[in-house]
Amino acid sequence: MDLLISPPEAARRVRAALAYAGTSHADISKATGITAGTLRNMTSHSRPSGGSLDRLYLIAEACGVPRWFMEHGFDGATSRGANGGRPEPTVPAFPGERPSDDEDQRHAG
Repeated sequence: MDLLISPPEAARRVRAALAYAGTSHADISKATGITAGTLRNMTSHSRPSGGSLDRLYLIAEACGVPRWFMEHGFDGATSRGANGGRPEPTVPAFPGERPSDDEDQRHAG
């Protein structure tokens, strides 16, 4: 099933990825092969053109953001938690404190 992402939402996600990477349309164009004009159209505030998921993935990779961000945007970030949906690491509360026996059992298997 293809994801349907509205052009304005795709534009927001691409602009956020560019801002995160601190890069320009020209740099991303060179990295992805997507023309700078197409990137400008994709990120337009007034009439964004949207883009295929394949293009959004290329932009994500060039900007160093996860692909799921292009699929789900900021809503995906909050539903996945700060750790991207992976289990939170278990660490002792204080340096030198030993994990409880329950934690030892979880990590042993």
